[in-house]
Order: sequence, then structure tokens, then C-alpha cells
Amino acid sequence: MFLESEKTFQIDSRQKLEEKLTYMHMNPVRAGLVEKPADWKWSSARWYEHQQSVGVPISWVD
Repeated sequence: MFLESEKTFQIDSRQKLEEKLTYMHMNPVRAGLVEKPADWKWSSARWYEHQQSVGVPISWVD
């Protein structure tokens, strides 16, 4: 859910993309739901960290 007060921005570098992926992957850890991002069932962290399938195809865009 997006609120009107939230701002959008362009992800225009690999560094910014990795920053945002890390933020998203860490959400269940910060919430105390898992110990590691890859432990979260619905996270793509397993693919990014271990190249393990997460049920949907993922490819890195350069």
C-alpha cells in the first residue's frame, strides 16, 4: 500500500538497487520473524545470496 505522502524515485545505479534489495530483505529480520533474510519463505534473498530457486525466475539486470 502506498500513501500519497510517499515519494517515488528512480533507481539508477547498481549500488542503489543493492541498497533497496538489502532494505527489503532485512525487513523480516528487523521484525523478528527470522534470523537471516534467506530464511524468509517469500524472500528473493535466497537467490541473491545462494543462487537457490525461490519459485519464480530471477535474473540480474545490468
